[in-house]
Amino acid sequence: TENPKDVSALEGVIAMLGERGMRQGFDVEHENAGTAAADWDVEQHANLHAIESGYHALGVQWQRLNNDGGRWLLAQRPAGLVALRNVAPDVLRQAVKIGIPTVAFSELNLALGVPCVASDHCGGMKALTQHAIDHGANKILRLWAVSGSLDNRRPWLGQRDRGYLQACQENKIQPLPAIRVPHNLINEPADQQLHRNARTIAGYMLEHVRDHGKMDVILATNDAAAFEVAEACKLLDIKPGEDVAIYGYDNFYDLHPYSQHSTFKPVMTVDKSNSLIGRTLIDVLLGQPTDSSHVTCQDKTNHLVKPALIDPANSTAQ
Repeated sequence: TENPKDVSALEGVIAMLGERGMRQGFDVEHENAGTAAADWDVEQHANLHAIESGYHALGVQWQRLNNDGGRWLLAQRPAGLVALRNVAPDVLRQAVKIGIPTVAFSELNLALGVPCVASDHCGGMKALTQHAIDHGANKILRLWAVSGSLDNRRPWLGQRDRGYLQACQENKIQPLPAIRVPHNLINEPADQQLHRNARTIAGYMLEHVRDHGKMDVILATNDAAAFEVAEACKLLDIKPGEDVAIYGYDNFYDLHPYSQHSTFKPVMTVDKSNSLIGRTLIDVLLGQPTDSSHVTCQDKTNHLVKPALIDPANSTAQ
């Protein structure tokens, strides 16, 4: 077939290159709360802000396009590209090379060669750790439940480690070594998954309790892991809320299926400000001013959005 020609057919259109879409009959907030729900929230607000800015928004399932489809899209010269998840860096660089404004939502890699927008995980964890210290905690444990290989060093988790260590150093608190726990999700009822993962976490906590004693606060990877940590503590005769405070992250504790099987709520959690991330992607793409009170720029290309501490007991941001 003849190669597609550069016809600028998508002039005035911002293409949103995503990995996930809202499938018919799929409630992303409840069936896959967490990353998928966050991605959808970012994309939804990016779409809305693109339209508010006078453009059309075109959702593209990038992973489903073959090479010809990808070349065709670039050849249509859209007004801009927003890479929402896991778009190959060479695609982004090619778009920039031919003059298409491009921006990426990237918590995996802030060195893609294009402007990036992400949540400030370092700042969020520093604020969360500071909250624990301000409320009298001295022994603060990071318990990172991660899927896949424990050797997979996720950049966002490294950022959280830096925030934790900064808060400990500034307050002269002795940091505790992080516990990394394999977190393998399988298709099973939520209550069974909760108890299975809790038993795994309890096993990894045993050595820490033996060497360091009980802790004041446990910082969990996210709100789902916080539920599992709470159940693990019960197995070790540690009472959540009395013997230890458990903090979550991502602010989806009330959406997760675990909430149907437990009355637990994290003492604190963090909202990554996904709606602001979505709007900031469009502002950066179009060269519009960003919300300087909540967005910081590093190296002129990387934009970090300030997260908010959430108190589930009061459901308020701090």
